[in-house]
Amino acid sequence: MPENNIPIGLQLYSVRQDVEKNLPAVLKEIASWGLTGVEFAGFFNYPAKELKQLLDDNNLIAYSSHVPIHILEQYVHAISDYHAEIGCNNLIISWLPENKRNSEASTIQTANELQSITELLKHNNQSFGFHCHAEDVTPLESGKSPWQILAENTPTDFIMQYDTANGMHGGADPVLPITQLPGRTISLHLKEFKGTPGTPDGQGQAVIGEGDVPWKEVFEAAESVGGTRYYIIEQEGHPTLNPMQAAKKCFENLKAMGK
Repeated sequence: MPENNIPIGLQLYSVRQDVEKNLPAVLKEIASWGLTGVEFAGFFNYPAKELKQLLDDNNLIAYSSHVPIHILEQYVHAISDYHAEIGCNNLIISWLPENKRNSEASTIQTANELQSITELLKHNNQSFGFHCHAEDVTPLESGKSPWQILAENTPTDFIMQYDTANGMHGGADPVLPITQLPGRTISLHLKEFKGTPGTPDGQGQAVIGEGDVPWKEVFEAAESVGGTRYYIIEQEGHPTLNPMQAAKKCFENLKAMGK
């Protein structure tokens, strides 16, 4: 498979215990592997100016950031400005509580709320999106999943950040959610799944390339249809490797695939 030019970042939630202890050391280490950026999941009380300097010192880019919806709803302007200062242009809702996605009506209402936030982020030229979990691809009584409903009721520039393992956990086809939404998978979470689809037992059991995700088909979909600009590694709970070792192995396996 020929090497492509889509940059690869690491979701820092994968190595959160290490980040909590020493974020500068983690950034220095992952930069030494050849990673070009990160996706944040919290900022551990770092001032924006200091965090931007840490990124610059390691030639890393903040490709995106996972933000809790209840925090963003309360402090959208301050959060947007913080992200602008660290150079992060893609804010992604990390998870939706059940009452915001437990019916078609509630999911449409949530989509309307997300559209409003999308407009507010435009003053900093930032994009907005949503990260997929297993429950998001599970059909509701209407027959549609929250994932489908959100996609249908948000602008075409709203990022639908698919997660390969979370999709398989929820029983979804690992490729179809990408091809069904042309141009919407600007950011794609690469996470391995090794186990029975539709169950949680396959989460975290293998590093990328050593499980059941059909990576060749995933990459073809992302690069030909999905409009993917960033690949984000996520790995947690490996049975034998520590988080940093598992993250590094994921990246090494991706490079071996030509990514």
